Amino acid sequence: MGTERHVRGERIEVRRSRARILEAAETLFETQLPEPTMSELAATAGVSSATLYRRFPTIEAVIAALHDQLMGHFEDVAREAALEQTGWDALVTAITGIAHTIGRHPAIPSIYRKMAQLDPDYQLGPQWDAMLKEIGRRAHAEGMLRPDVEINDATMAAFRIGEYGLLPEPARTLVISRQLAIVIDGLRAVSATTQVPGVEVSTENVNAYIHIEAARKSADGRREQP
Repeated sequence: MGTERHVRGERIEVRRSRARILEAAETLFETQLPEPTMSELAATAGVSSATLYRRFPTIEAVIAALHDQLMGHFEDVAREAALEQTGWDALVTAITGIAHTIGRHPAIPSIYRKMAQLDPDYQLGPQWDAMLKEIGRRAHAEGMLRPDVEINDATMAAFRIGEYGLLPEPARTLVISRQLAIVIDGLRAVSATTQVPGVEVSTENVNAYIHIEAARKSADGRREQP
């Protein structure tokens, strides 16, 4: 019995220390400063270096774990969108959820760019691609989504709006909400007064843009180092 309690206690402490480390990592990556060191991360999390290295052997392992945790919030958005009765309502739920999720977790763009730096084959949310395309198809079929706009136009706008999450409150909520209202109205078929130029932005394009941004951020970081 005593051994079982000890094992349970150790498991609880592992979960708690992992949670503190990932919370600290999210805080550090929100600043968009050069990548934190393991010692900075341990100090921010309030754990020893030994504990940190037992949980995560490298900063890359921390980034990967934090990425998985943060992407879980988008799973919640996807589930909410899937419950909507119409394609248009699902579209609004999806882009609103994306923007507000990033607004609440401003480290997300930094983390997925870090993942793109670490993995040349990285893709952002491939598991949601089919669902999002179906939402766009339904919204088009309903005549609600303007015909010259595709789903990735909407989600890219939502990601950019979410980056206003770096603003302090109350500006953060105000700006994100106002920008969302403008974008949502701009997506409606009845508002299509100016033809959107060019061709559809494909999922492959979106992921290519992420890697381009990741490479630029990496180059900027190297220039900032003494």
